Amino acid sequence: MSNGLTVIAHEDQTTPMAAVNLLYRAGSKHDPVDRTGLAHLLEHMMFTGSKHAKDFDSPLQLASGENNAFTNKDITNYYDILPVGNLTTALWLESDRMRDLLFDKASFKTQKKVVIEE
Repeated sequence: MSNGLTVIAHEDQTTPMAAVNLLYRAGSKHDPVDRTGLAHLLEHMMFTGSKHAKDFDSPLQLASGENNAFTNKDITNYYDILPVGNLTTALWLESDRMRDLLFDKASFKTQKKVVIEE
């Protein structure tokens, strides 16, 4: 049974940097009519920690990387940019939060407030 995951790999020998891009087919048009902002809130929650990485940004920054995300009507997109030698760090972080994202009340309350302000 397919899980819907599609992997596309492209190698560019002209740069020492790597990019990991994850596109989820979950945007604001998928929000319930009476609960707008859920896709955007989940985007924010994806940075609050997972089972093996309690903070997403710190391990990526220690690997000389940076990341960001955005949500629009159709999709939520996450990307990581880092030196190619540290690519496994980004792949590990992304797989951990894809499999074992943490949800706690304090993070939810904080991120809900941020999304409302945005």
